[in-house]
Amino acid sequence: MDYFIAFHLGIGEHVIDATRDDILAGISQAEIDKKVTLIARLGKNILELQGKDE
Repeated sequence: MDYFIAFHLGIGEHVIDATRDDILAGISQAEIDKKVTLIARLGKNILELQGKDE
């Protein structure tokens, strides 16, 4: 299955037709793990900030 990814470049959008494997090729497992960890921390921080607003 192809994934269509749009990147906004400020002057328009470019759509890239690539498979999931094409997108992930060249990204190490360590990089993926690091990004997943950062996203999880961001999610936790958002929830904490939302709790302070209540």
